[in-house]
Amino acid sequence: MRLEALERDHYECQICKRKGRYRRAQNVHHIKEVKSRPDLALTLDNLESVCIKCHNEIHGKEYNLKNKQKPFVNVERW
Repeated sequence: MRLEALERDHYECQICKRKGRYRRAQNVHHIKEVKSRPDLALTLDNLESVCIKCHNEIHGKEYNLKNKQKPFVNVERW
């Protein structure tokens, strides 16, 4: 189903596309969550192709490793 949704949306993030931008989609998002609607889990109309950034924003996850890394501090301890 994932591959079908990506091909249907031409591998374009649908959220970015609505904002007038282009970003390659790598994830497929369930529009209606599987927890509340398990009957729609494998329905193509309930799937939307999204980029990783938009998918993380939808779910409230900010996995940006560059921002989470602490800067290197060279402290000599003798």
